[in-house]
Amino acid sequence: MPQIGKKSLENLSARDVRTALSKISKDSTPATAKESHRVLRSSLSAACREELITRNVAKLVEAPEVDTYEGQLWTLEQTLAFILVSRRDPLYAAFILAVGLGL
Repeated sequence: MPQIGKKSLENLSARDVRTALSKISKDSTPATAKESHRVLRSSLSAACREELITRNVAKLVEAPEVDTYEGQLWTLEQTLAFILVSRRDPLYAAFILAVGLGL
């Protein structure tokens, strides 16, 4: 995280983490910010276990909220149309397997 990489571990505050996650969320996606929070929290927990720091400030900051993706299922007609169109494709067997497994 370039936003907090120059800070020493002992001087890192919850505000620094919150600001960094907010910037990551704006620059990319909230999902990336949430994953960054998870990695930072885990890393700081390891630093606590090694007694490099006294507290994990990432635990004080809530992870960004991420909207869950709700995919749409194909209808039978859409599935059959896909199978008919993909018959000449070299990956036809993989497509049939994916459709058969409900992927």
